[in-house]
Amino acid sequence: MVNTHTSLTLAVWLIMNALAMTCQAAEYCGCRDTSSIQSSDAPSEAELESIARARFQVQINQIRNLNYSGAGDYATTNSISTTSTGPGKSGLNDGFVKAKNGDLVLNDRRWYAAGTNAFYAAQADLLSPDDVTSLMAVHAMKGANVLRVFAFSDGYGTQQNILTPVPFQPRLGEYNEEALKRLDFVLAAAAAKGIRLVLTLTNYWPFYGGQRFYVDSVKGTGAPQELFYTDPEIRKYFKDYITKLATRTNTVTGQRYVDDPTILAWQLGNEPRTSNGYDSSNGFAPGALMTAWTREMSAHIKSLDGNHMVSTGHEGFTTNGDCCNGHTWLNNGLTGTDWVASNLEDPNVDFATLHVYPASWGFTPNDYTWLGENYIRSRGEQARRAGKPIVLEEYGMEEGWLSSRNTLFDFELSEARESGFDGSLVWAVLHREGYLSGVTTNFIFDYNGDGARAVLDEYQRGKSINA
Repeated sequence: MVNTHTSLTLAVWLIMNALAMTCQAAEYCGCRDTSSIQSSDAPSEAELESIARARFQVQINQIRNLNYSGAGDYATTNSISTTSTGPGKSGLNDGFVKAKNGDLVLNDRRWYAAGTNAFYAAQADLLSPDDVTSLMAVHAMKGANVLRVFAFSDGYGTQQNILTPVPFQPRLGEYNEEALKRLDFVLAAAAAKGIRLVLTLTNYWPFYGGQRFYVDSVKGTGAPQELFYTDPEIRKYFKDYITKLATRTNTVTGQRYVDDPTILAWQLGNEPRTSNGYDSSNGFAPGALMTAWTREMSAHIKSLDGNHMVSTGHEGFTTNGDCCNGHTWLNNGLTGTDWVASNLEDPNVDFATLHVYPASWGFTPNDYTWLGENYIRSRGEQARRAGKPIVLEEYGMEEGWLSSRNTLFDFELSEARESGFDGSLVWAVLHREGYLSGVTTNFIFDYNGDGARAVLDEYQRGKSINA
């Protein structure tokens, strides 16, 4: 049964925002008309999806081509010790990381997140148990303390949008226990090496099912994907999935997920947004749908799990940023996200997230530094004023855009450091260092590849702060 109070709350929220739509107060630019948002400098939805497909598919192809089976120095036994497991204690992870006074803290000391995106780590068709322990061992040895992992796979996928032969949710509302056991094992393997995980719950892009799977299953192919945020039946199915994970007991360790400090945070989705201009074209204030949905889902998670943090997975696009100096689409609500309202003003969201992809967003090697002051520092300063931590959750570069990834990474990490960020996760380091020595393709590289030096420096920064 759908919660009628929640549905009424959502409806009231949307109506109020629609009425306020004609003139919103903008933090930097004053009052402006948002009724017909346009931005010629914005990449198209098709362009962004194509870039996202490359980010996912190329990395999966690299994983499939590794031919793990017993190869490499880090292939280890499937057995994971569970002797140190109890509430707030799992393996080498002792205590829950929390948000406090604008910082991430562990046991009342400032804590810094440094790691990479390994979205595929819990997908049983890609990695064996030995591969998972290898992955954790390599990243931990190099100094990573956080991995971002997709804790979902919906349906069986398509050849174009990634096949998923062992999905967590084969059909809407049906759960594959064998697939979920792999997530159990990933948590146990991470705990054994002192790594913590951001568990992402769905995807805006049509890879591993995500939002499109829910909408197609309930409304049929071709229905607007934005119904994921508004349709009561779809929202209920998504909350049911959240409940399934948050109330789960790990079959490897016997520990309830809510008691496992290996979970750094639950994340509402990977880059949740709307299609360009959807809000204004349908009579809503830019960001209204996403903000209402974020508040509903973050509150739902907190009602189930008071130990873990919640994050949004947002890229950083907002409705009230600097609209006067070019690149207006980042700040005028075109993508349907109000980063401030969803990340900084939602009391159940513990830290803000930021993604930065200059080349994908239409910047050139001659002007990407604009993002330093106007995006990275701007968002960092807003987070500081709001008293919330902020993590540079995705940063990456396709091979060849600059002469070296290190140039871009050094710049972005320096800007984040100067504006008080609390961590960073690169997209993405392949963990089989020494097996495909120096591999570098698309957005992917290994610990011998171009970009690794800047990432390893960042890992050492994290170690120094957390010592």
